[in-house]
Amino acid sequence: MGIDVFDNTQPRTVTLNPSHENRVVTAVASNPSRSTVGSIHVINVFRRTKTGDADRDGNPLIYALKGINGYTILPFWRARIMGLATQILASVGAELAAFDYVLAVPSSNAFCLDFAVFVSGTTGVPLLPSTFIQKKTVGQMLAGFSTIPATVRRQDRQAFGRQLKEWRQLPPGSAVSMKLISPFVRPHLDPFTTAGPIPALAGTRILIVDDLLSSGSSIASVAGILQAQGAAVSALCFLSGI
Repeated sequence: MGIDVFDNTQPRTVTLNPSHENRVVTAVASNPSRSTVGSIHVINVFRRTKTGDADRDGNPLIYALKGINGYTILPFWRARIMGLATQILASVGAELAAFDYVLAVPSSNAFCLDFAVFVSGTTGVPLLPSTFIQKKTVGQMLAGFSTIPATVRRQDRQAFGRQLKEWRQLPPGSAVSMKLISPFVRPHLDPFTTAGPIPALAGTRILIVDDLLSSGSSIASVAGILQAQGAAVSALCFLSGI
């Protein structure tokens, strides 16, 4: 079961289609998939694919669920996709129940937190508010880069340089939006920092929840903060990487 995108509607409408597996594989029997971000184990509820739409993969589904970029999904199909997610989570229920907390990657859109609440309700694992984690400002990001890191590949150095130049033209207190940054630059960024009192996390197991796995930089950054407090971490994404 995949997704269809109706481009002749405004906003563009996303639906499920049981006759193919284009863009996103949503069948319960074919999910979840697994991947890694560095040493962090990641469970992906639904698997993205370029089949059927190489330029757009499964992003329209996330766009529709978030209500952004001109995409929408009707309540019937939203309920259907979340019903499938419930079944997929149940298939790994024992594994997920071993965690002490579920924590959402901080996001300006409500879907990631809503999904974390959904995961918490489905698994019975308590939700840990991520209020002690915040996105870095432009000034904080620039403070970490006096020059282009040596780890940046030669073919990506120009894109990285453009990003640094763009940040230098912005007020230091401006928020950084990862989705506006080149995917060739994101893997070298650490986009989150701590804010306010940090709860006691030593010895806990935390499941980081994100909406979509792309470069993995957001998960890695949040994981680094939690690991520094003595927590063991894994991650759960609504949509896989490609």
